[in-house]
Amino acid sequence: MKAKLRFILAAGVLGLLMTGPFALTALLLFADAKEAERAAFAQFLVPRLPLGALMTLLGFIAGLALLRGLFQQYVHGLLRMAETLRLMLGANRNFRVAPEGPPEVRGTGACRQRSGAAA
Repeated sequence: MKAKLRFILAAGVLGLLMTGPFALTALLLFADAKEAERAAFAQFLVPRLPLGALMTLLGFIAGLALLRGLFQQYVHGLLRMAETLRLMLGANRNFRVAPEGPPEVRGTGACRQRSGAAA
């Protein structure tokens, strides 16, 4: 699966996780209520919807920024490291990859370099 498709899928899941529980709760309350309760519920909720939508949108934007940062650090970092490892193993056996990124990625690179040096 391509990285861009994974990011879009992760953004969709983030949106569902943020809005799903609230929408489901509102739907269940609305379905369970009688007509008078529905009118009171709508009268209470409709004036507050723009503020709730704005807060949800700001939270979604913050979540996307965090998701993008994590993607840049993990997915794109691993793709860069894979490319340099291909260079090291294919063309120049003396070329070494500088471990960078989060600890998990640095450990993976060091492990791979040791196995390339042994081959």
